[in-house]
Amino acid sequence: MQSIIQFSMAGICLILAFVTNKFAKDPVMEGPVFNKRKLLWVGLVYILIFIDVAYINRLAVKGIKYYDFLLTWPGIIDALWPIVLVLFILIVVEKEKPKSFGFCRPKNWGVLIVPFIFILGTSLLNIRSAGKMKISLLIMLIIGVCLYEELIFRGFIQNELEKLFGIKYMWIIAGLLFGLWHIPSDFWGYQYLHQKSYLYSFGQLAMQTGGGLWVCAIYKKTRSLYPFFLLHFIGNNYHLHLYHTIVNLFKNL
Repeated sequence: MQSIIQFSMAGICLILAFVTNKFAKDPVMEGPVFNKRKLLWVGLVYILIFIDVAYINRLAVKGIKYYDFLLTWPGIIDALWPIVLVLFILIVVEKEKPKSFGFCRPKNWGVLIVPFIFILGTSLLNIRSAGKMKISLLIMLIIGVCLYEELIFRGFIQNELEKLFGIKYMWIIAGLLFGLWHIPSDFWGYQYLHQKSYLYSFGQLAMQTGGGLWVCAIYKKTRSLYPFFLLHFIGNNYHLHLYHTIVNLFKNL
C-alpha cells in the first residue's frame, strides 16, 4: 500500500511539473553562453555533494542517527561547507550578484499557489506524528536541508545549467540530478534502513525525483529561492516540530 502511495505521489508531481512548464510563461532571460569553467564547477560540486551524502548515509549503517550527527562539530561543518563553497564560487569567483541566482522577488506568483496548497495539505497528515525537537536541531535542519538543497540544486546547479545551455530543458536535467542525489539514502542509508525494502527505496526515489522535477519547473518560472525555502520548511514538517517545541517550552515555564 505504501509503495502505491509513493508511486502515485511521484506521478502526480510529474504531471504537475509538465503542466507548470507548459502553461506558465517563462521569464525573459539572456541567451545561453557556454562556459567550460562554469560547467566544471557544476560537475565538481555535484560529485562532492554526492560523495558527501554517500558518506553521511554510511553513518546510518553504523547506527548513527543523522539528527545526533548534525549537532556535532563534524555535522555542523558538513551542513555548512557546501553552502559556503557554492556562495564562494558564485559571488567571489564568478562575480555574480545574489539576485542572479535566486535571492529576489518571485516572478509568476500564480505557479506557487498549487504547491503551497499541496504541501500544506499533505503536512496535515503528519500533525499527530510530529514531535518536539531541540531548537538547535531545528536551526541546523533548516540550514542543512532547506537552505542547502534549494541553494545548491536550484540556485546553483539549475541556474548555471540554464545559463550554459538555455532555459528550455535544463529544469529536467536539474530535477533528475536532484533525484539521483538521494540514491545513497534510499538504497542503503537512512531511508532504506527505515523499511529495509527495495520496493520502498524505488518508491522513495520516484517521489524525490518527481518532486524535484516539479520544484525545478516552478523555479524555472519564478527565478526566486525564497518560496522554496518556505516550501521545504513546510514539506519536511519542521513547522509542526517547531509548533510542538514552542508548546512544550511554554508548558515547562
